[in-house]
Amino acid sequence: MIIPLPTLLHRLPPVDFLQGNSLSLKISQSFDIDRYRENLESVGYRCVDTVYEYGEYAVRGAILDIFPMGNEVPFRIELFDDEIESLRTFEYRKNKPSIAH
Repeated sequence: MIIPLPTLLHRLPPVDFLQGNSLSLKISQSFDIDRYRENLESVGYRCVDTVYEYGEYAVRGAILDIFPMGNEVPFRIELFDDEIESLRTFEYRKNKPSIAH
């Protein structure tokens, strides 16, 4: 196996941390946005007005935008009451996010 030195030295979180902090979502699933905000902040995510970088999230009413670490694009979670109504990704143009349809 041949691995570049910088790759070999790259630190990764422990497996139990990843398993305990990963999230799988689907439409119509119940979702507690307040509890999820607390979880995000406890693992180092920052609350911002508009999501542009990894580790950021934004909440506007029943909408949660989040840019997960290791993902190429952020996600938008739209709620109706306490259920997930839609899940979408962002498309970026000149650092201005727009929602993919």
